[in-house]
Amino acid sequence: LLEPNKPVPLKEGDQIEAGVFRLLFKGKAEEQPAQDVNAVARQLARGVAGISKAAEQRPYAEVINGPSAGDRCMLLPGSKAKLGRGIQCELVVDDARISRVHGLVYFIDGQIWYADASSANGSQIDGHKVLQPTRLFDGCKIKLGRIIIAIVDPRQHSVDWDAALEQTGKTKTSSLLMPILGIVAGVSGLVLALLL
Repeated sequence: LLEPNKPVPLKEGDQIEAGVFRLLFKGKAEEQPAQDVNAVARQLARGVAGISKAAEQRPYAEVINGPSAGDRCMLLPGSKAKLGRGIQCELVVDDARISRVHGLVYFIDGQIWYADASSANGSQIDGHKVLQPTRLFDGCKIKLGRIIIAIVDPRQHSVDWDAALEQTGKTKTSSLLMPILGIVAGVSGLVLALLL
């Protein structure tokens, strides 16, 4: 177990896990010349921005109300996510009116689908009872019992920044564009602002 603020020397093959990321140390530890802190921060921010840009493009299901409000389930290509109150579900919601496995969200061939899993009380999508597998789009609301789950698909409202910048003649690091990126891209914009 690591102690906070106590450096630990790394050796070839050591792994560091942070959330869903795993870093593998390759090479030998050696003294490095002192580097400019700002240069290191910019380099790190570029790496983080690249990772977060990919994550921003993944669709997800998010619980809107109830005790699980804010919980999310990323939808990975080729995946099937179970929704319900059972612990085997990828998105667990707490409502006695919801079955253990109430419904399934599929992300197949770039399309998102929902199917009720023969639940006791049924499901609704945007106020309509689900009778067969139904295609979902960004903003669709799935109702299970009293719980509402929103589908968020950033691919359906993303901006091609390279094309937009090319049209304006600005560069990616334009000081005029950075505040706009910060507003539109949220956290990624904040990270990109460090690049200036």
